[in-house]
Amino acid sequence: MHPIRVPWRVTFIAAATTLLSVACGGGSSDGSPAATGMSGQPQTFPHPVSQAVPRDCAAVTLDTGPSAPSAVTAVLGGLLSDDVETRWLIFVAHGGGYATAFYGSDVSSVAALAGHINAGWPWWSEGEPHWYNGIDRPGGDAACLEVTHDAGAPALAGTLRMRSGRSATLEGGSIPGSSYAFDEPARASAAAGRWALVDGSAIEVSDTGTFTGTFEGCAYQAQLSPASDRKNWFRLTMQLLPHCELLGHLSSSGLEGFAITYSVGNADRMLLHAMDAGGADYGVFTALGVRPVP
Repeated sequence: MHPIRVPWRVTFIAAATTLLSVACGGGSSDGSPAATGMSGQPQTFPHPVSQAVPRDCAAVTLDTGPSAPSAVTAVLGGLLSDDVETRWLIFVAHGGGYATAFYGSDVSSVAALAGHINAGWPWWSEGEPHWYNGIDRPGGDAACLEVTHDAGAPALAGTLRMRSGRSATLEGGSIPGSSYAFDEPARASAAAGRWALVDGSAIEVSDTGTFTGTFEGCAYQAQLSPASDRKNWFRLTMQLLPHCELLGHLSSSGLEGFAITYSVGNADRMLLHAMDAGGADYGVFTALGVRPVP
């Protein structure tokens, strides 16, 4: 198992839940490789590291490899529990050493996305009493997410500590209420059809995986393709149409990401997440769609 890296500047948008975010800052760890952006180039940190602040947050313990950041290397589920509530969790490991933990409060249906956490290399900002390795959206709170997992079992366990003082535990392995299995090949028919998004809009995915939509006034074209590694995820590519700018992403900008389909009860779900193809931003589009089981 190897530590994963996360860029200190991260910008997110969540489409279906209208989650809009801002950048965050951090610093490199002592004795560890400098954090890198999606393009692999070293980032410029705003402050030097103070040796007076001991590192109290480890990297998320995920395998890293040569695959692109938009590639998926593991998908697990479980529960995220604190002293207030228990939420569902879908944990996605990315190629190149990135991870996203999606969560929501509707544990029985796993259909309403409340937020997501991205984690990687530990980082520190001047004046902070603790180290962190990620950021929570939409709240923007710094997070330390430490996870161990076995996609084959499947099994997942870990802890979450927030800058705000809240803490939680992660446990599980399977998506609650679902028979989703990462090692089964994705089927194009699992993505095809009409999906109702949480924001009230809808997308219609063709039998060949194409669909169109609009977000924040920007129209886009998109394509879903079953993963070439024969695992249970779809590669997502998106293109903003002309005369559109979304958080600095011009119409010429491409987005790359993934989609995961799973069923709970009498409905299918599809979780989509896309990031800047050029490496400028970690996440630009996130959506969760629901449709009745045929």
